[in-house]
Amino acid sequence: MVEVSKELIKTIVLELIEGLKGIKDKKRVLIVYTGGEIGFKKSLAQIKQLDRLFEIEWEIVLSETAKEILDIQLLKDILAIDKIAEKDIFTHLNNFDLVLVPVLTRNSAAKIASHMTDTLATNIIFKAILIGTPVVAAQNAADLTDPVLMKLGVDHIPQAVLNKNKEYLALLRDYGICLVDVSKLTVEVEYIFSGNTNSSLPNSVFLDKSLLTYSDINKLDSSNKKILVKTDTIITPYARELAASKGLIICMQQE
Repeated sequence: MVEVSKELIKTIVLELIEGLKGIKDKKRVLIVYTGGEIGFKKSLAQIKQLDRLFEIEWEIVLSETAKEILDIQLLKDILAIDKIAEKDIFTHLNNFDLVLVPVLTRNSAAKIASHMTDTLATNIIFKAILIGTPVVAAQNAADLTDPVLMKLGVDHIPQAVLNKNKEYLALLRDYGICLVDVSKLTVEVEYIFSGNTNSSLPNSVFLDKSLLTYSDINKLDSSNKKILVKTDTIITPYARELAASKGLIICMQQE
C-alpha cells in the first residue's frame, strides 16, 4: 500500500479549499463599449490587469459605432471570448457584479444623463443604474476638457458648451456612476470589489516584489490601504486572502 504523508494531504486539502473559494469569489463583469476611440488602448491594459487580479466571467456589449471603429478582436483575444452579447443580455443583467464602460462617449453620456436610452449600450447602462448594479466608466471620451482633445486642436469650445458637458457628467455621478480617468479603472473596480463605496483613493505603498506573500502583507500597518505591485508580480492565494481581511487593495502598477 502506498503511504500518503500528512503534509501531502494537507496540501491537497488546502488547494481544494482555495479552488472552492475561487468559485465562490468569481465575479461577473459586463463590459459596455460605446463608439469612441479616446482611451481605448489604455482601457485594454486596465482590463488585462483586472483579468489577472480577479477570477472574472466577462461579457461584452458594443454600440453600433463601436463595432465599426474599435479593434474588438483584440479585446476578444485578451479575454478569450468568442461572441458579443446582444439584446438577450437584459434577461440576466441583474446577475452581473459590475458594469464596466471603458469608453464612454459624450453622446452616450448626454443621453444617459437625459434619460434617453435609444441604443443597446445606453439602455444597459441606465438599467444597471436603476437596479443598483455598480457602473464604472472612463470619462476621457466624454469630457470636453480632456487633454487628448486639446492635442487634437479642440481648444475653442464655447463656455456654454463646456458648462453643459460638465452638467451632464455631474448628473452621471449623482446617478451613482463612478467616472474616472481610464488609467484608474482597475483601482476603482478593485475598490468596489473590496466592499468600499467611497471612490477616493486610499493611502498606498509600493512593494517591489516578484512574489507577494502572506508575510509581506502581514508586515503592513493599518495606515496602508492600497498595495501597488509590478504587473508581473505573482500574488499567492494566502496574500490575497490576508489583504482582503485587512481591507487592503492590491493594484497592478504599470512601469
